[in-house]
Amino acid sequence: LFFSGMIDLDAEHAEPAASSPSTSQMGTDMKFVFAVPQVWKVFEKGHLDYWVYGISLETNMPQYTQATAAPEDSSSTRYVTIHSGRRYRDFVWLREAIVAALPGQIIPQLPGMAMEGMLEKVDALIASPGATEVPALVTYRMRSLELFLKFLGDIPEVRAMELMYNFVQDSPEEMSQFQVQWRDDRDAQPRLEMAPTVTGSIAMWFKKSFIPTPKTDPGVDAAKEWAKKMEASLDTIKSKLEEMWDTIVLQREPYLGSFERVMYKLDDPALHAVLNMCAEVTRGANSFSEKNEELFMALVVDVAFTHGLCAAVRTAATHIEDLQTTEYHMAEAGQTDSEAFASLNAAVSAALDRFHTAFARLPAMRRGITARIASNFAKLATSMDPVPYPWAERCARFISVIPDPDWE
Repeated sequence: LFFSGMIDLDAEHAEPAASSPSTSQMGTDMKFVFAVPQVWKVFEKGHLDYWVYGISLETNMPQYTQATAAPEDSSSTRYVTIHSGRRYRDFVWLREAIVAALPGQIIPQLPGMAMEGMLEKVDALIASPGATEVPALVTYRMRSLELFLKFLGDIPEVRAMELMYNFVQDSPEEMSQFQVQWRDDRDAQPRLEMAPTVTGSIAMWFKKSFIPTPKTDPGVDAAKEWAKKMEASLDTIKSKLEEMWDTIVLQREPYLGSFERVMYKLDDPALHAVLNMCAEVTRGANSFSEKNEELFMALVVDVAFTHGLCAAVRTAATHIEDLQTTEYHMAEAGQTDSEAFASLNAAVSAALDRFHTAFARLPAMRRGITARIASNFAKLATSMDPVPYPWAERCARFISVIPDPDWE
């Protein structure tokens, strides 16, 4: 029932069905597709220092193909696949830089801490013998970052940015240097200030105190309301996920508690193998199979990404409102003929155009994600009872280490 509250969210923003953003925005002969297919550990002094997320970009955009093409190759449809590794902090910088460069653009937030807290509990609970060495939290970030990059790849202004090129092409050392230079350039930029006169300062204090702020753009207001309603629905889904996870925890806690208390006392490899096998059997009997783990992860990724998208709508709207307020007060101060006001007016118009264009994509995107969330939630909710589990396959590695009995 909690999905029913999401059905009418797009009524005021409905558009005819269209092809994917990549096709509709870039044309049938242009390609710019990101993936984050792997992660790897980086060790320093024998200890895990950080994870690196491997990204790949398949594209035929000239600035990328020309950098790797032979001089005689002038084909405009030549595709290249570029691979690089980036730390999580590089994605943080990328988002910060794009938001600063493109006011009004809707840029999704990075994987949220609320969901990360849930996944730390997942790691603690399902870290069964033989489990993958990539934690659930890292897998969650990897998949969320792929959604983030694919979203950016559908924005023409972002694809053409120099910083995106550097993010894809640079070595780790070059990436660090570029980020330092970017921050230095940002800090050196002059801030927009109104003419400092005594009369003007007194007048501005009076106007800011007693004159209402300017009316906002109706489209921006509608987008904020859309994001608010969407977030309320997502919060409900998140609470349902947490309830489902609590059920799993309650099912497993009695066994795991005794299992952990016994393990450290044992030195018999056969008993170790038996207990490990029991852990696998219990894992399956409680229905949190690998299939259900995958469904749970898909739900967390989609809910977190969509929640971050709603927050991005509100952030972009607030940025535009701040620009409009500054523009309004400059006009009230009689600075409409100044070069700064003309520049600000152009920035407000550009930000509004970006915002309306970006927001027009969201209803159709939301409908697809919501359908996927509903489907995965239904599959997970209906498979919480014991399901067929590959006992022999999962337990074979433990059975194989149990020595033959020595009857002598």
